Amino acid sequence: MKYIIGVDGGGTKTAAALADINGSVIKTVYGAGCNPNDIGFENSMNNIFSAVQALNADKDDIAAIFCGIAGITAADYSQKAGVRLKEMFPKAKSEALHDGINVIYSAFPESDGAIVICGTGSSCFMKTGREIVRIGGYGKFDCAGNGYEIGKSAVAHALKCVDGRDEKGALYTLVTEKIGGDPLEKLTDLISADKKYIASFAKIVFDAYSEGDIHAAWILENQLEYIGGLINRACEIYGGPVPVCMAGGIGTQSVAIDIIRKYLIHNVPLSVIEAEPVYGAVAKAKEILTAE
Repeated sequence: MKYIIGVDGGGTKTAAALADINGSVIKTVYGAGCNPNDIGFENSMNNIFSAVQALNADKDDIAAIFCGIAGITAADYSQKAGVRLKEMFPKAKSEALHDGINVIYSAFPESDGAIVICGTGSSCFMKTGREIVRIGGYGKFDCAGNGYEIGKSAVAHALKCVDGRDEKGALYTLVTEKIGGDPLEKLTDLISADKKYIASFAKIVFDAYSEGDIHAAWILENQLEYIGGLINRACEIYGGPVPVCMAGGIGTQSVAIDIIRKYLIHNVPLSVIEAEPVYGAVAKAKEILTAE
């Protein structure tokens, strides 16, 4: 019997799923993260192969494998990963691309649609047939609409409160509680903090918003208008309303979705992602198998 494999490689964990050629998942295993920008290319490949090997499938029985890997668009990682997959599974059709493919195929495995990812970063991918169009998602050049930028705006607001440019309210109180003191006194630590830590402040912006804080409202309105722009561009390319699935810790919140709707040109059907990205990787592997 022939099988296919889908791999979702993130910075925190790697998920690998074994499925039959119809895409029905038989087994899923999890391993260490594999973003090559974090741990290096060789370690990334080792973690992917360890997860795949844990599926205990004979390599000669694998008809297709797809790996969607975070950070793979940097350098020539995608091409190198493709070569490694072919070495490991010489009889299988194989491909390695960025992990956004996993997400959009998990939402729209056999139909057109757009996925908007609002997590630490933000991006939009639209699927039309087998073509994927990317809108945003350019690393440090993601302008807005993500946890990092929302969190950064929260810290900036707290610092403005210190010098009197903004009025103190619920958001200021929550920021100072989180950092454990005066924002100005903690400035050196905040400047040197990584993106994930700054992104963690996004949650308290939503908390302050629920308390009626006007500064939290201003931050969310300005940040999420950017996401509305990504969706509007997807609709423009598609030629009309395109089904959109929201993903990520920011984008799946009902408050965020309500704000985003205000900036949409079309009456776009918005839903929240439910399937794990590794199932999207399996769907892509199935597509690779059936492609001529």
